[in-house]
Order: sequence, then structure tokens, then C-alpha cells
Amino acid sequence: MEFGPRRQQLIGHNVGDVQRVLAAQAATRPFDLLGVIAAAVRVATPPGTLLVLSSGLSTAGAFRLQDVGWYANPATVAAQLKRHGELPDLTGWTVVFSGLGTVAGRQPPLPLPQRTTLTAYWMAICRAAGAAACRADNLTRPDPPSRSTVPVPVVGMPTVQAIRGPRGDQDVVVPDDLFFTLASARLLPGADSVLRPLAAKAIRFGLLVSVQGQASPDGSATFNAELAQARAQAIAARLRALGVPARQFVRVAGIGTAGLTIRACERDGQFEDSLCARLRRVVIALTPPGAGTSTQGSRT
Repeated sequence: MEFGPRRQQLIGHNVGDVQRVLAAQAATRPFDLLGVIAAAVRVATPPGTLLVLSSGLSTAGAFRLQDVGWYANPATVAAQLKRHGELPDLTGWTVVFSGLGTVAGRQPPLPLPQRTTLTAYWMAICRAAGAAACRADNLTRPDPPSRSTVPVPVVGMPTVQAIRGPRGDQDVVVPDDLFFTLASARLLPGADSVLRPLAAKAIRFGLLVSVQGQASPDGSATFNAELAQARAQAIAARLRALGVPARQFVRVAGIGTAGLTIRACERDGQFEDSLCARLRRVVIALTPPGAGTSTQGSRT
């Protein structure tokens, strides 16, 4: 804070000092964003505003994205960190995150679902730490070049696997969040990147199409059955919109939780959403006429 007739000049000088210091900064250890936030709020007493300029891809400390993955419940993650005493005290702070999901170097770009999940993680952590307000600034700004020489682990992104069967059938394993958000049957805008090539192949070779929806066993049986059916229908509707003739569809159905119980989502007696996430899928089978149909195929 500066006062007096030279106020603007002094502010400009101070900002210049900060910029020169920042220009020379470089990471010297693995990236622990939670630890950085904890150190930052110890510099001054609240109330105050903390601006966090970061991709958010923490790879060290108590919140490691390699361990948490992309399928955990943000509120559950934040609650676990708080229970283990890993959260800073953000009481009285307004926290603004800028640059979440903006990456460079060897780190693969984050698809929209993962960017959304990353923001949800940090918003939940911020709220659980007691902040007065938590916001994400989505404006795109140019990033300065990195000066760090510390190797940074790459955080894996969901990928699509294609498997060809012996009878000309095709299996494509697709992570669920490339098609849907949690508990939703509304297709994401990027779903066509997976569905369009499948539709083109089905049309070109006259392949029979089977669509089967499955939900994870968390939640009520009625909701899971309805969600599985709605997701199967959403995939089939989009494939028809992409030109697959209705006569080539041999089955569109939801099977709910496929008889699985909540124990399928537990490890050592503890619930883990990442295990449930693997069970949320729609199976699309592309099969040549006369070869029969199966429930193997594109899974989401």
C-alpha cells in the first residue's frame, strides 16, 4: 500500500519488483499445489484474496492426481483430506483459481470432462478448507515460459482402445466421461469424436449394432436401471442421427447394475468411486450380419 503524491509511481515500482522476482522463479521440487496454497496464506493475515495461477495438476503432496484419478467424488476427496489434517486454513480468504487445466510440455491436453473435474476438485478442496469464497477464472491468458528443469510426472488422460475380433466385429473401450457427465444421460459435445467413426463403419459395411447400458451399483436400483436405459437410448439415437439405418439395430437396452452390489466399489472395505466408475458404461457391439451379436463392443 502506498500513499501520497508519488503513489502511482511507487505502485508501479513495486509491481515491477514483483514481476522481476517472478521472472526468475523456477520449481525446485515436484509440484504440490496444496502445499503452495498452505504456504501462501501464512504470508499475511485474512481477510484477503489469494490468486492461484496454476494448471492445478498437482503431482506431489497430499493431493496427487495420479492417485486420485478422474473418477473420484470431489466432495469425498476434500472430506478425506480434511479428515487427515491435510487442508490449509482458508478462513477469511477469497480464493481465485486461474489457469486450471492449461498445460504444456509432455502433459497431454485435458479434454473438457477432465477440465471440469479438475475445477470441481479444487472448488471442493477450497470450500472444505473454509474459504469465504472460491472461484475459477476461465479467461485464457498467455503463459510465461517455464524455467524449471525438475522432471514433472505426466498425469494420465482417459484413452480410447480399439480391439478387432476374429469375425470382423469391433470392440472400442471408451471411458465413461468421454460420453456423459456423472448421473447424466445427455451426451457431451465431444461424443461424436468416438461415435462418428463407429457410425461410418456400421454404414459402410452394413454392420449390426447392439447397444447395452450399464450403471454402477451406488445409488438406488430404480435410478440405475433408468439411467442405464437412457444412456443406451442416447447412444443409439445419436448413431441413428449420424446415419446408421434403424434396421441395423438389433438391441438397445439397459441392464441396470448387472446384478452387482456396492461391494464391487469397495477395496479393503472402503468405498472407492474409481472402482464404481469402471462399471458405468454403454456397450456398443458392431457385428457382421450372420455372425451373431454380443455384449462386447464400445464401452462407456
